[in-house]
Amino acid sequence: MVHFASRPADPGCLPTAVYAVAAQLRSIEQGIAHPGATPTVHVPNVAGGWPRARSTVYGLAAVDDRGRVADNVIVRVLCWRAGTRLDIRVVGGVIVVAASDDGALSVTNNGHVRLPATVRRSCAVEPGDRVLLVAEPANGVLSVHPPAAMDTMLTRFHAQLMAGDAP
Repeated sequence: MVHFASRPADPGCLPTAVYAVAAQLRSIEQGIAHPGATPTVHVPNVAGGWPRARSTVYGLAAVDDRGRVADNVIVRVLCWRAGTRLDIRVVGGVIVVAASDDGALSVTNNGHVRLPATVRRSCAVEPGDRVLLVAEPANGVLSVHPPAAMDTMLTRFHAQLMAGDAP
């Protein structure tokens, strides 16, 4: 059972404010915009124009040879800082990470989340693999989807799409 921290690592952290700037932060970090400039984010009209019902933030990152995964935007929206204790477990082939007062691991000084070797082996994650990061700020949970988990989730969806069926 995951025991969540009783309060955010940063009491002044306002996740709802972070959602609004997550795309802007990503643009600035990738050098797309100059510091101080407000990037314009053009979002395509998808799903028939329905508004998103969730505050989920997505990222894609490569796992390095030490099991570290880096995405500063993801770490920020979860209000995690260097030293935030983490509980890491595997659920259905997906790595689930949550802040926990008694977590065995912590966010690194560089803001990376390190996936232990035992966890990487159980999910067949190799150095260089790109993983889908799914942050649920309202719950303080990060799901790390390895390639095998993405294959499982997307195979049926794409088969329906190619057959002309609406998924």
